[in-house]
Amino acid sequence: MTTRTSLATAFALALGLAISGASAHAWTDANRTTLLTFSGPVGLPGMTLGTGTYVFDVLNPQSGADVVRVRSKDQKHTYFLGMTNHVDRPAGMKTDSFITLGEVSRGSVPPIVAWYPGGADGRQFLYPRTR
Repeated sequence: MTTRTSLATAFALALGLAISGASAHAWTDANRTTLLTFSGPVGLPGMTLGTGTYVFDVLNPQSGADVVRVRSKDQKHTYFLGMTNHVDRPAGMKTDSFITLGEVSRGSVPPIVAWYPGGADGRQFLYPRTR
């Protein structure tokens, strides 16, 4: 019985990852840590993440902190540490969607506008205003 339950859970997780979108695949744990895999480069304030897998997490989530950290998959290298704003998940957005990307011209790197680690809320990244 345990083997059947484990296989069903593994299948459901694999199916969920397969359906979660062409630009990113994700996994989230109870501590709002998300493992995101990008099939192409994406932007964050002041930087670009290349194709690959990254760990997104909220520093000290119990405090309501606004700081998001992005690290390498092995968590040995920090790529981004920055302030964010709370944002509600857009109405109609699928619960298995973990990011929203901004619009850009062809050939430019799309910025990650917001990250939704689960539930109805997310974190909006703060980009410098352009003049």
